[in-house]
Amino acid sequence: MLAVLLVAGCGAAAERSAQSVADDFLHALGNPDAAAACALLAEQVSSDLESASGRSCEAALPALHLPAEPVVSVRVWGTEAQVRTKADTVFLHEFASGWRITGAGCEHQGERPYDCEVGGP
Repeated sequence: MLAVLLVAGCGAAAERSAQSVADDFLHALGNPDAAAACALLAEQVSSDLESASGRSCEAALPALHLPAEPVVSVRVWGTEAQVRTKADTVFLHEFASGWRITGAGCEHQGERPYDCEVGGP
């Protein structure tokens, strides 16, 4: 029984941690604070955004007009998380340094993978 409680507690803690990072990211998008939002992106996602746009992350991210709405649900699977708002799906991965955004501005495509403005699932 104790093991079940520990696992459930770990899952809830992971959800809170992932949601906290997603909340911070969405808050930074809404304020706008591109530097803070970019700091929460996974390193590869930030690099890919810069390569694709030919601009710094801080210049490229605001141009995407990502929605900055409150979180409505969080799901965590080990080191992967999906956070949903009414208009967006955000994906995160837990690195040694903590949770980072790996996809944002993502739309469900039915049987196909999500289509994301930034990164991907």
